Amino acid sequence: MALEFTPWTIRSDKTPEMAVRTTLSMDSWVVTWLPNRMLSLELARIAMELDEVLSDPAPADAEEALEMAGLMAERLGLTPREVVVLLWDRYAEPRFEILGGDLNDNRCRRPMSTLRLDR
Repeated sequence: MALEFTPWTIRSDKTPEMAVRTTLSMDSWVVTWLPNRMLSLELARIAMELDEVLSDPAPADAEEALEMAGLMAERLGLTPREVVVLLWDRYAEPRFEILGGDLNDNRCRRPMSTLRLDR
């Protein structure tokens, strides 16, 4: 589990979610899986760590991972169940069509809304 921090983004090497700093202030962030909430840097980091914990298919200690997830969800004012539903909804959305190339290269993805369906 590793998060990459820049002055404007927090990215995960485990999930497609990310946090982006807004232009409103130095401490105003939006996380992709919580799009309608403004968070502090600390809470954005917690949201990204929570996503990583819940996205691990084989944690070393599942009970500890669930306990950590519960504590992090609580810091965000959510229940673990609410977090799982929010993340599941994000993954269930058909947002991208793979256009070829390396799957880890975002240049090979386009939002579905930009694709022509009349061909």
